[in-house]
Amino acid sequence: LGVPRCWSRSLAMDASPSQRIYRTDDPCIVTMQKMMRGQEGILSLAQGIVHWKPPAAATNAATAALQEPDTNSYCADDGILPLREALRKKLQDENGLSKSSVMVTSGSNQAYMNIVVSLLDEGDAAVIFAPYYFNHAMALQMTSADIVVGQVDEGLNPDLAWLEERMADAALPKIKMVTLVNPGNP
Repeated sequence: LGVPRCWSRSLAMDASPSQRIYRTDDPCIVTMQKMMRGQEGILSLAQGIVHWKPPAAATNAATAALQEPDTNSYCADDGILPLREALRKKLQDENGLSKSSVMVTSGSNQAYMNIVVSLLDEGDAAVIFAPYYFNHAMALQMTSADIVVGQVDEGLNPDLAWLEERMADAALPKIKMVTLVNPGNP
């Protein structure tokens, strides 16, 4: 077939997914899409699902950007430097945050995954509060972190007294990461 010999040997190897992927929940959005398929009169209000075109100004700007050489090349993993510098300046000038690090990603899921794989090793404890964003739980599952679902009050706000007690409890595994999202979706 014209396949290089090194490839044919690689293709013969076991290419099954890792065990941590099997321990990761299926995305609930995909499950919901399957349930809705073929149903009449249902309008999904799920994130990222729009039923109308973007404004002409946005599509025109995107079309123009595609003609720029930098649009079609790789950039630094943490984002384009002038954009990061502008965001850092904004954080300092408008928010008074002078020791901020800035990373620009293609979305919050990529940013969160970057943080999770940078901070956590297998077995490290990480807190998320219910209701939590399913992709956050999936990212933690993929790193084989121990997920601790934090307590919340009647208004679904994180119970900070519980968190303080949990973090101080030397008998339990040390919490290495706490995720706070309001509402429970980025």
